[in-house]
Amino acid sequence: FGRLSLAVLLLTASGGVYAAAAARPSEPWIAADGVGTAEAAPSHATFWLHAATAGAASLPEAAEALAGLERKVRTELDEFGLTPAEIQAAAVAVGRPDSGNAQRSVRVRFSLAPFANPDKGPVLFAELVEDMRAVAAAADATIDPPVFEVADPDGMIAEAVARAVENAYPAAEAAADVMGAQLTVVQGVDVGAIRWNETPGYPAAEPTLRRLTCTAEVRVVYVFSMRR
Repeated sequence: FGRLSLAVLLLTASGGVYAAAAARPSEPWIAADGVGTAEAAPSHATFWLHAATAGAASLPEAAEALAGLERKVRTELDEFGLTPAEIQAAAVAVGRPDSGNAQRSVRVRFSLAPFANPDKGPVLFAELVEDMRAVAAAADATIDPPVFEVADPDGMIAEAVARAVENAYPAAEAAADVMGAQLTVVQGVDVGAIRWNETPGYPAAEPTLRRLTCTAEVRVVYVFSMRR
């Protein structure tokens, strides 16, 4: 490794060296990558409904045609006996002055507490999805697939980052042992990609009613000193 005080080792979490460069002259350091995943059961599911007008005689006419979208959605939800936790309508978005086009969306959010049973929950949720498709059709709208959400996304990110930092340590420690050195302090942590529902090495579909994941990638820089 040459002069250890001038060496920098960049390692993957599995311990492989993939690059080398000049270190800071005053303190030798090792950088190791780590990946960590946090998981939790989702708390809510959100459906987005979208409606549009095309080729109206004027933009005011196009906007007026969408003014009642929220009312239509609420009426159809009542007809199907659905009780969402939240309904929020976006403002009408109009197109070019000569287009006669306008768009509007409505967000419908449901608590997932009624679907917690591992056997009956998926069937009941599938029925909700079918009902929401019917609500959208009756309101002359299209609908996006449901989006699962957690109550505390920032907390999940923090947990994933903490696990990634923990997972970076063994590779750095192994490299220090090879050099007859010891890690003394964490110089810094660079947080890279944050990905939702893309757990490395997990082949099953994500998310589900019981599992939503957050995966973080980090690079941890450790200062090391030579053992005497």
